[in-house]
Amino acid sequence: MWPPNIRHLWLSAALSGSSVPLSALGSTDDHGDYFVIDSARKSAIPKLPVLACEDYMSASGCDDDYCSKLHLCRNHVTSQCNRGDNCNFNHDLSDKHNGRILNNWRIDPLSEDNILGMLVRFDPAFTPKVCKFFNVASGCTKRNCPFVHLCQFLVSGGCKFNGKCKKNHALDQHSSVILKHHGISGPNALERFIEKSRKLGISEQQKKHSVESCDSSASGVRKPPALFTQKISPESRQTNEACCGSSVSGSKPRMENTCVEQRTDIICCHFLKGSCRVGNSCKFLHSDAPYQWQFKSESQTSWSSFDAAANHIFESRFCDVNQDEAEVDLSGTKMVIDFDGMKAKDHSITVRRCGTRQAFGSVGYNWFWKDGENWVNINAKSPDGSLASIDPVEIEKAYSEGVRDHIQNGISFLFDPMIIRSSDRQLFDIRRRPKDSSRPATSKVTLEKPKQESLTICSFNLRNKCENGSRCWNLHTADCFQWQIKDGEKWKNFDNEENMKLETSFSNPEIGEFKLNSIQQPVHLDALTGTSNTGIEIRRLESDRAFATTWRWFWKENSSGQTEVWIEYGSEGKDTTTSSLSSADIESAFQEKKDVIQFTTNRFNYQIDLKKLVQRNMTTKVERKIRRRPALKTKQMRQEAISRRKEGIPSTWKTKSGYQSIKLSSDDPEFISVRKNFSRLITKSIEISRIENHSLWKLYSQKKQSLLEDLGEANLNELELFHGTGQDIAEKIIKENFDWRRAGENVGAAYGFGTYFTPNVSTALSYAKRGPHIYIFIAKVLVGKSIRGRQGLKYPPELPGGNGLYNSCVDREVNPEKYVIFDHNQIYPMYLVKLS
Repeated sequence: MWPPNIRHLWLSAALSGSSVPLSALGSTDDHGDYFVIDSARKSAIPKLPVLACEDYMSASGCDDDYCSKLHLCRNHVTSQCNRGDNCNFNHDLSDKHNGRILNNWRIDPLSEDNILGMLVRFDPAFTPKVCKFFNVASGCTKRNCPFVHLCQFLVSGGCKFNGKCKKNHALDQHSSVILKHHGISGPNALERFIEKSRKLGISEQQKKHSVESCDSSASGVRKPPALFTQKISPESRQTNEACCGSSVSGSKPRMENTCVEQRTDIICCHFLKGSCRVGNSCKFLHSDAPYQWQFKSESQTSWSSFDAAANHIFESRFCDVNQDEAEVDLSGTKMVIDFDGMKAKDHSITVRRCGTRQAFGSVGYNWFWKDGENWVNINAKSPDGSLASIDPVEIEKAYSEGVRDHIQNGISFLFDPMIIRSSDRQLFDIRRRPKDSSRPATSKVTLEKPKQESLTICSFNLRNKCENGSRCWNLHTADCFQWQIKDGEKWKNFDNEENMKLETSFSNPEIGEFKLNSIQQPVHLDALTGTSNTGIEIRRLESDRAFATTWRWFWKENSSGQTEVWIEYGSEGKDTTTSSLSSADIESAFQEKKDVIQFTTNRFNYQIDLKKLVQRNMTTKVERKIRRRPALKTKQMRQEAISRRKEGIPSTWKTKSGYQSIKLSSDDPEFISVRKNFSRLITKSIEISRIENHSLWKLYSQKKQSLLEDLGEANLNELELFHGTGQDIAEKIIKENFDWRRAGENVGAAYGFGTYFTPNVSTALSYAKRGPHIYIFIAKVLVGKSIRGRQGLKYPPELPGGNGLYNSCVDREVNPEKYVIFDHNQIYPMYLVKLS
């Protein structure tokens, strides 16, 4: 996927938030998928090589099982979603779909914040578009238009009317709200939007959007038409459920009145799978079978569905090409339906057959022609050889496209009426019937669950969003995992307490067996099936989508010949052996049903046998056990993760509250990224700790939001700067942040009484206190608008015009060497680096 030598450059720039010189890329022609080229500055900014799927949040959803784009909630990406775990859409980058895509691109070192940040910045899906309807004479009349109301020529840079233009050249209230929702606000919002649109080419290559799509909400999610958003009473909703083909015990086949008119004769595939998110507002037909027969009289304006019994009768006979008609009792009146004319004989009633358009339940059609009294498949030769073999796919395509006549191999097909004319000008009747005549017997014609038990936990139920209740095909449980025990021929769930104990034990690679109070026998967890050698069978069920299990792989390292230590693949063992494989790599091979995979460390070559679950040293022939265990993901942990995202807490943090200094391992991506700042220094050792102080982070985030609203993103000027100090002061900074009252102790106060920072490591090093160890902080600093400071300042000078104060002072206004911050809430100490 990556061009040679590009991934390393891209990953380094993405982790550090910097750009790459164009000279390092060589030819830039083939790198547009990985970088945004800034020719003026002769640099390239890394962008995510994969985009977000725009169909995922549309009314019909994304039906591509092999979609190569990320399935994410747009509002979550832009930090606007406040529904948390109850959101209908995915918030998880590590779920089965998104995890597969990101693993293929090998961008594991990036944090969730990095990935979401690049999506917002560079993905066209998160850049609001200019409303085309606003730019026509009649203007946009939609009340909740999700597009920006601006002159499209202003955005593209070609408006020739200047001040005389009748379209907006400034942001009105509507457009300001739209831009703010996409993270673009402040006094320079218009300039930032235009710059971003031109850079991404949005203004010149906008995707076509219909009048209906302009009815969407400001969030960018397409709403169903107003017809389907009306409120429906509980009584009406019950009627609607009956309309979808449910059978009534003991009743005759009858006709049902639909309470919400359907706009299409297409059956919703998501409803058939138990995963329709739209419910009663869905514009597709909800039926419990992949077919639905409907009727309409001359006095009716909309189609009504037959109940399940009549539906089944129609389908059974219609699948038999030799059947011309079907008899049905409609509300006590017997009627004969003619399949060729799709009408009831002696009655003014028209019928139609609705079907699916996707793979689920979509049976396709065969075409037949009548040879005397026999109906012959059109793909076969006739008994007298008068017709050549015909491709039915081409016929079906022409019929579906509404073509009146079609010619193939010299034979003319007329679809109205249904006849064909052979090459010798003979006329034959033709019929179009479903391929699978056995489908009516196997279709879901009642509200019962399928006979085969589902082994997947319903992800919609975990969000309290499953509308199928007891008839859902998937399992409803309290959490995204469920352990079961076999009792005779049936599987029974463990109660919540034992279920949690089993999952907690199974996720710990050091536990090989576990004893449950309910069975009083040890359960051996080494076998992936979870079958104990006592004859008791247990199994673990899991969910999919955002709640899918993340599997981790471990190998056993012997320490001192006695103690067992389990090391996850990709991390460093006690003998400094680091695997070139990660857990995700092994899991991918496991899912692909590979028997053996090979990898190398910095010392040996190894082979992993995924059937025997052993790791073999190809040089020494030593074998070690390996284990596959899930990452623990309880309901409480998911709720805590959602809460942390809402507060903007970095995804790499380990603590939940308070403050702590976390020492980073040398193979941690954060360590590698920070270590690059000190690559030119000659040191014996370097120790890097990440500072996790929740109260300081909250104050910093609040200050950042305040400055964003006042200054806009362009003037926020958030930098990562260095500050040298001593060990005694470092502990206080970790706990309480920098104290401006200590200004001047090391560097003097030539530019004001504030906390001093520098962009150069060597400068920070020169001001750090000398001793056995040298301490340097790397801090996030909100510089904002700055001015040259002077001695004696206790706060920054006033802005011109008296519109508040500057946010910081500098030693010089061009390429500053020193920054002076007077408000400690503009600072967050990220890392403490200890040099020896």
